Amino acid sequence: MLKNITSYIFICFILISCSSTDKMQRARKLYNKGLDYYEGKNYYKAVSYYRKAVRLEFPLAMNDLGVCYLHGKGVTQNTYKAFKLFKQAADLDNELAIYNLGNCYLRGRGTRKNLRKAIKYFTKAAKLRVPIAIYNLGTCYFQGIGVEQNYYNAFKYFLEAANLGNTYAMINLGHCYENGLGTQKDYTKAFSWLRKATDLGNELAMYTLGNCYINGLYVQKDLDKGISYIQKSANKGFVLAMYNLGIMYYNGNKIRQNIPMSIFYLKKAAQAGYKPAKAFLLVLANKYPSAR
Repeated sequence: MLKNITSYIFICFILISCSSTDKMQRARKLYNKGLDYYEGKNYYKAVSYYRKAVRLEFPLAMNDLGVCYLHGKGVTQNTYKAFKLFKQAADLDNELAIYNLGNCYLRGRGTRKNLRKAIKYFTKAAKLRVPIAIYNLGTCYFQGIGVEQNYYNAFKYFLEAANLGNTYAMINLGHCYENGLGTQKDYTKAFSWLRKATDLGNELAMYTLGNCYINGLYVQKDLDKGISYIQKSANKGFVLAMYNLGIMYYNGNKIRQNIPMSIFYLKKAAQAGYKPAKAFLLVLANKYPSAR
């Protein structure tokens, strides 16, 4: 009798395990289909598949559906629903959701602002080696947000995130080396990290590196190389690069004057919502009709 009961329990265990595995496989297929639609910018379809995967309790889909609600992609923006989905996925140990939950507490999105909880979730996600969580934790220590300001801890987290490929951490690491914050001053390392972030395509790093070459900071002055990096940054949509390039072309400052190019970059900056660019275009419109 005991043997039969044991066999029955074993068979039930196999059936339950197989059922659970099949459920997860179906959920992953639905999620991957949603991800394909999301990457193709068909957010409505992506949301449809994410929802199906969420019904099968798939944590990645919960997190990504939360992101859709947070930014209003494929759905009406609803930060409260985003927060609930992040919480649901975080409770299932999804590391990205844990980070996103911390971000909600940091910014008061879908819940009350709570810096203590933000630090708690950033720390938890950092232990799971989520680069952006490690970077944000470093930023909190650097600025004294939710914790006592501590440059040494900030530097430590920036270094960890930079080694995991976070380009903004690389930029901040360069800033720490440049100014001796949390570490000894080292201009060579500062420039090296800035260059690495640039090589990985970070538009802020490109703009900063361009200014280094233009002004001869920590490197031999090279106007052509400097302008080239600022143009790359502008072409990637960095608004400050667009604006300053427009001003440089207008004034003929360190570059040959070119009014059409000036107006082109100023308009791009204005379209991105940069108010100084809008104001300068209003002034130019009196003399150049193309600036209107």
